[in-house]
Amino acid sequence: MSIEPRDVEIAQEDQPLEAHEIRITNHGKINTWVDFALEFFEANEEKALVFHTLPVAKDKSKQAEETSGATATENADKRDETPKQDGRSKDAKKLHASTSLIPRLVSVVEIIKREYLKQMDSKKAMQMSGLHQYNEIGVLEDETPQDGNDEDRAEAIRRALEGTNNVRIEKTAFMRVTLCRKEIPALAQQGHTASETNAEQIGSGTAEETAEEGGRRHDGC
Repeated sequence: MSIEPRDVEIAQEDQPLEAHEIRITNHGKINTWVDFALEFFEANEEKALVFHTLPVAKDKSKQAEETSGATATENADKRDETPKQDGRSKDAKKLHASTSLIPRLVSVVEIIKREYLKQMDSKKAMQMSGLHQYNEIGVLEDETPQDGNDEDRAEAIRRALEGTNNVRIEKTAFMRVTLCRKEIPALAQQGHTASETNAEQIGSGTAEETAEEGGRRHDGC
């Protein structure tokens, strides 16, 4: 499954806010994420839903391999971590999945916001509130050389420690979007860009049509 059953807590001054995390991947289905989100928000008024492009936690991957070996989904997650060419030229900079998946994340969030408003209108659920959105764009730093085998990387680190060569620091952009029916002031105070769903900002079209279009743009999903 592309939807990870992982619950986290968002720090607030008064009390932690529960959140459910979903990692956007190349192999995940947009319709699956959208359907899950709509059901989630209908059932949860206080709980937040977090979409992100962060890499799989190393301890999580290691634990899975030690217990039952890598599954097909985990193997796909590892393939997602492989830097990808953006297709503009042979010399184009390789993009890490955490960066290349940002447009896909944005597409998923926009579809969810639009379909949520349609759901509110169709069900005339006056008790349902709009969605509050909080965007975070960050940078991951990797000081370990990416090229060569383990011996090459170890040698490069040794030279760096001796001061004879500098280890190149790779910076990888990622994005995290938090959606919630309840306002989360703590995230806004932390500098996350905040907005609220507005019918005038949401375009027309069904989730299936947009997902199909997004799939054509993003690796055929």
